Amino acid sequence: YAHADAVADARAAYNALSALTKPNVTNLDKLIGLEAAIWREGFAALPESPEDIAEYSDELKAAIDALRAAYDQLDPAVQAAVADDEALLCEFEAKIAEFRVEYVNSLLSAISEKDFYRAADVKAIRAAKAAYDELTAEEQSMIAEADLQKLNACLADIRSYYTLTDLGNASYGQNLARENFDYPIGGWVGAGAKLADPMRGTVVFNATG
Repeated sequence: YAHADAVADARAAYNALSALTKPNVTNLDKLIGLEAAIWREGFAALPESPEDIAEYSDELKAAIDALRAAYDQLDPAVQAAVADDEALLCEFEAKIAEFRVEYVNSLLSAISEKDFYRAADVKAIRAAKAAYDELTAEEQSMIAEADLQKLNACLADIRSYYTLTDLGNASYGQNLARENFDYPIGGWVGAGAKLADPMRGTVVFNATG
């Protein structure tokens, strides 16, 4: 907005007035209207309608979050003036939430409890957990309880699993990495690491490999 700085200065000047002096301001409605117009400009970064959103993007979510943050900073009188627009913002937020929940549901659908987990399984379970944790409390409430129970069960199962990447530069990791296995290591066995390989059975590597 061309005169955004001037409008902000006017708001600061008005807010600095005493409660006795504020009623003497005769053009407050003009200030409210300008602030409302400036805030509405944030919609320019959004599609015309929430239904026009074909897929989730971080950029779109950032634009919506920025518009919400700006709304929260508005004077209550300005918030009242943009009530209809704020309702539209809520619709955009709901649409983005749908995409975020849908994404987490897809990750949860891809995991399952198993007798043995490969490295790819461990990675998928951890990714599902990380994505779930990024949801807001409201979005998390949209995840089915059965899927959460499955996730927690999988997390409990892989608690003793360590992939080659997890071992980092430890001697175990260096020795096992040369074998190019793509399977997680299930806990420590004595001085060695247990590598479950369905092609060779369970192999126990000692500290020297």
